[in-house]
Amino acid sequence: MNRNPTLPDLLTMTGVGVYGANWRARLAAALGISRMTLWAMLRGDGKRSAIDIDNRLVDLIERERDAAAERGVMLTQLRNRVVAFAAKAKRGGTRDAA
Repeated sequence: MNRNPTLPDLLTMTGVGVYGANWRARLAAALGISRMTLWAMLRGDGKRSAIDIDNRLVDLIERERDAAAERGVMLTQLRNRVVAFAAKAKRGGTRDAA
């Protein structure tokens, strides 16, 4: 039987998904909470805080998605410049040494 994800599940899923293996300190900083608070939430200690963690997680995912999209556009533009430069060099243009 599937169960609804708990707060520790959501924190772990988001932390690993966004930051990879060493995610805890980065997630705490991104959520604006202390590492100690994050560890307490991961253990399921106490009540849910007054902090709206669910919305902060969604906001974090959206920020990271948007940053990745912007980086993708920048990398595509860079790739196109390099391809154009390489094509020009093959046609007999000069390639300056760095």
